Amino acid sequence: MRRTIWGVVAILVTITLSGCQSLGRTAAPAPTPTAIYLAPTISPIPPAAAPADTPTPATGTNAPLVAARPTATAPATATTRLMALGVRPTVVLRSAPIAAASTLTTVNGSQVLWAEGRTADGQWLRVTYGNAGGQGWVANDDVRLLGKADSLPVVAAEAITPATAPIVAAVGQGELPGRTTPAVLNVRGGPGLDQPIVGELDAGTAVAIAGRTDKGDWLAIRWPAAAPTGRAWVAASLVEVTGPVADLPVLGTQTTGAVASAPALAGKIVLETRTGGDIYLVNADGSDLRRVAAGLDPMFSPDGARLAYARWDAPHGVFVLDLASGQEQRVASAKRPRSPTWSNDGSKLVFAHSTRDYTCLETPIGCYEEATIRQIFGGNDCMDTPQGRFCISDFSVRNVDDTGLAQVTIADGAWLDLLPGPIAQSPTWYPGQNEVLFRGKFGLQAITPGSSPRSIVENVDLGSPAWAPDGQSIAAQIYLHDHADIFLLDANGKTQKRLTAPTVSYERASNNVAPAWSPDGQSILFLSDRDGAWRLYRMDADGANQALFLPDVLGGLTFNYDFAAERMVSWSY
Repeated sequence: MRRTIWGVVAILVTITLSGCQSLGRTAAPAPTPTAIYLAPTISPIPPAAAPADTPTPATGTNAPLVAARPTATAPATATTRLMALGVRPTVVLRSAPIAAASTLTTVNGSQVLWAEGRTADGQWLRVTYGNAGGQGWVANDDVRLLGKADSLPVVAAEAITPATAPIVAAVGQGELPGRTTPAVLNVRGGPGLDQPIVGELDAGTAVAIAGRTDKGDWLAIRWPAAAPTGRAWVAASLVEVTGPVADLPVLGTQTTGAVASAPALAGKIVLETRTGGDIYLVNADGSDLRRVAAGLDPMFSPDGARLAYARWDAPHGVFVLDLASGQEQRVASAKRPRSPTWSNDGSKLVFAHSTRDYTCLETPIGCYEEATIRQIFGGNDCMDTPQGRFCISDFSVRNVDDTGLAQVTIADGAWLDLLPGPIAQSPTWYPGQNEVLFRGKFGLQAITPGSSPRSIVENVDLGSPAWAPDGQSIAAQIYLHDHADIFLLDANGKTQKRLTAPTVSYERASNNVAPAWSPDGQSILFLSDRDGAWRLYRMDADGANQALFLPDVLGGLTFNYDFAAERMVSWSY
C-alpha cells in the first residue's frame, strides 16, 4: 500500500512540475457533468443492423472540373476506411510519412479525411481528401480517428506526388472565384429547385462562377460535364464569392420560388428556446405557433398526443402534458432531471437525473476527494519531496454532479433505477426495441432496463444522439477542435457521413448542434449559430438543402444553447 501511495505521489509531482494541466477539456457548467476526455475508439456491437442507404449523385458523361463528391460517405466495401478529423485549426498533408517531407497541401482542421492505411509504427496515416480524391500522409498525432488505428492496413511508405492533389477551379476571363459553404451542396442543371441534380460539392470547394440569374439568387459555375454550355447552377446563398456578383453576366432566370424555401412538411414541432425556458408548439407548415409550457428537453410521445419535459423549478421533476386537454401531470420527482424519452408503447419514460453531488480536487491524473489526497500525503496538508513542497491547496476544487438513468411507469409512477452514473446524458429509446441509447462517460452506450450497459462508440466528443425513426442510423454531434458539427452514424455507431460543416464566412467556426429527426426520417432539424445567432435550421437526411426553418414564424424567438446536451426540438405527426 505504501509503495502504491508513493507511486501516485511520484506521478503527481512529475506532472505538477510540468504545469498541472487537467487531462480533460473543461465542460460546460451544470446541469451536465464534466467528461474525462480520452482517445476515441469504436467497438462494433452485434447484432449488426443494416446501414442506411446513401444516395448516389447523378453525374454527366464527362467529368466536371470539380468532380462530384466521392468521399463524403464511407464506402460499402470490404476495405477498412476510417474518418479522421483535425485536432488543430489546420492540418498539414505531406508527400511522405516523415516530418521533413514536402507539403502537399494544408487543409482546414474540420475537413473530413479518410484514413485508408498506416505505417507499421502507426505514426503516419495515408489519407484521401477533397472532391477529387487527393491523397497525402498525415501525422497520427494531428488527427483524431473515429475508430481504431490498428484496424487500418499497414501500407508501404511510398511518396505521393503533388499530381494526386485535388483539382481546384482556375478562374477564367470574366469569372469570379467562389467557395461552397454547406456540408453538401447540390449542383443543378438549371437555376431552380425544380431542376435536376447533376452532382454534389463538399464544403469549401473552389468553384469558378461564370454568371448569375437576373435576381442574383442562383449562380452559374463552370461544369464541363454539362454539355453543351459547360455550366451548372448553385444557390447563391450557399456560395461565398470574391468579387462583385452584380458585374457577372445574366445567364438565366430562376425557375422556382425562394431558394431557402423548405418543402411542404407535415406534423408538428415542439421546441425550447433555452434550458428551463419557454416551450413552444408549432405546426411544421408554420401555422399555430403557441407557448404551451416551461421546462427543458421536451419530447413528443410516440402518438404525438403528449409532451414529456423536465423542470428544475419547484415543483421539480418530470412532467407529461396532454395536448388535447392541457392537463399537466408530474410523473416523477427527481433531482435535476434531464431529457425524458418515451418507450415505444408510450407507457414509460427514461430520463437522466442527478445521483450524487460532491467536490473533488483536480489533479493531473483525475479528480479525487480531499480525503484521498490527504491519505496520499500521509494525513497532512502538505508533503515535502526532493522536488519541493506540495500542498492540497495546490489543486483546484471542482464540483461534480454524477448523473444516472431512471425509468418511471406513467400509469402508476413505478420507479426503476437503470444506471447510477457517473455520467449519463441524452437518453433516446431505440425504435422498436427495449433498449435505450445514451451518452455515457466514455462515449455512446446502450442499456436494456434491468441489465448492464454495453458500449457502442468510445468517443467522448460525441453527444446528443438521435435515432432515425427506422432505427438504422443515428444523428449525433461531435465536438471538434473548436466547434461542433453533426454526423451520421450507422446503428453500430460507425461514422458514415458528415452532415454539417462550419461556414467560411466568419472568423470563428460555426456550431451545428442538437439534431432531431422528422417522423418520416427524411429531414433533420438542428440548431446553428452560422449567422452569428442561434437559429433553427432544416436539412435533408443526407445533409443536403440546409436552410433556415420557418424564419418568418420563429424569427421573433431568441434561442440559446449552452452546450449542456440540450434537446432543443422534437418532431411528430
